Amino acid sequence: MSIVESFVIGPFRFKNRPVFLMDLRQITKIIDTTSSQRVSGILGQDVLETHEAIIDYKRRLLYFMAE
Repeated sequence: MSIVESFVIGPFRFKNRPVFLMDLRQITKIIDTTSSQRVSGILGQDVLETHEAIIDYKRRLLYFMAE
């Protein structure tokens, strides 16, 4: 576990957010075989619920409805 000083997703700025760190190499190996997309991290359910996230799979967009 660590603290991220800040990170931004669109207009949302997160400051001093506790995060869990994990090695994503195995996940990226699997994704690399099926997609050209790069995995930089994984958002947890806590972030998605807090911001009332809507995932539009067809358009490949993530919406945060609340701050």
